[in-house]
Parts: sequence; C-alpha cells; structure tokens
Amino acid sequence: MSDKQWDGDKAPDGLAQALGERSLSNPAVVGDLVGGFVQHVGELAGKCWDEEMTGPELDAAIKGLCLKLSRVFSGLDSRWTVTSWNTAQLGGLQSKARAMLASTSANYGADDNFDPEHPVAGLFYLLARQTLSAFKAAKRGEDDHTLPETARFVISLLLGHPEAPK
Repeated sequence: MSDKQWDGDKAPDGLAQALGERSLSNPAVVGDLVGGFVQHVGELAGKCWDEEMTGPELDAAIKGLCLKLSRVFSGLDSRWTVTSWNTAQLGGLQSKARAMLASTSANYGADDNFDPEHPVAGLFYLLARQTLSAFKAAKRGEDDHTLPETARFVISLLLGHPEAPK
C-alpha cells in the first residue's frame, strides 16, 4: 500500500457520497430526519395541549411538515442527495407509500393520503398520527405504544429496504 492517503471522493462506487451527511441513502441521516419529525410533531402537540394553537392549526402544521419531507424524500429538494429509489421518475418509494396507504385505508378505514400527488407525505402523516397517539398515551401514564416499531418501519421503507417477515 502506498503512502498516499485514500480519497473517498474518487471512490468508483460512490460509497463516500452515499454515506454523506446529506444523503438519503445514509441510515443515520434518514434516522435523524425521521426522529426530528417525530420530535417536532410532539412539540406541536404540546403547543396544542397548552392551547397555544388550535387543532386545525396543529393539523395544518403537521401536513406542512409532511409535505416538506415528502419533497425531500422524493428527490425534489436539491439540498439532499437521493438514490433512484427516492426519485419520482422511478417511483420506488412513491409506489411503496401508495401501497402502504391503500393497505391502511382498506384495513383500518384511515385515509391519510391527503394529497395524491405526494404519497410520501401520506406516509409521514401516518407516522404523525402514531406520534400523536404515543404522546397522548404518555400523557395518560401509559408506556406501551407502537411508535418505535412504526418509526423503524418508516425508516426502513425510506431507505428502500425490504420488509422483514413478521
């Protein structure tokens, strides 16, 4: 091996870029974005419970966050490095989000795809509903909730990982 240090920017497979701090193929980045979303939804819920905002204002703020992240994960925000899985042109993530929303609607009667042009936003809206439910449960002193599993599932879906058998 030579004395010359390896230059990750010249990696032939793009691994250095794929694992960069603005890459949506980096599990840590995706986990941070989803975690930040959950935290922000919780903060908004707290404002609603403290009567600093109304229920409709809470819903509008959450939908705005969902649309923002939908744009990021659909490859429509140039500040983020995406993979072909994310892009609207190939539609892997969008197709998977549509299927997830259709399944939720059919099985539970919940229609969270408030904008058919942004199915990924509906996916985040499902996560927001789980987040609100978990925060309500915690406020009542309950500690058993599916939010952690739901968040892990959403992260896996956003990364394009196959679903684990149940």
